[in-house]
Amino acid sequence: MSKKVVLSLESLADARQAFLWYESKNAGLGEHFLAEVNACIELIGSNPELFEVAHNNYRRVIVRRFPYAIFYKCAEDTVTIGSIFHHSLNPERLRNRLR
Repeated sequence: MSKKVVLSLESLADARQAFLWYESKNAGLGEHFLAEVNACIELIGSNPELFEVAHNNYRRVIVRRFPYAIFYKCAEDTVTIGSIFHHSLNPERLRNRLR
């Protein structure tokens, strides 16, 4: 069952920061990153319960080809993305956000 996907302001900032960093390293790489994130978001929207719960009722999907995970929470009609999180960051930062 498809659900509407909503990105939190924090997750939008996460994606923007990653996009800018990848673009600074190699023109076009940021676009590839966003394409992979968008593919994950489409998958989440079409089948939100596909992925297991990872933390405080947030589910996690790993972004292909990039060291990021998307954490999201399911509600009745919507899915809210709480974070697009780089694997090397301090996990305490993620725990604080996903309370």
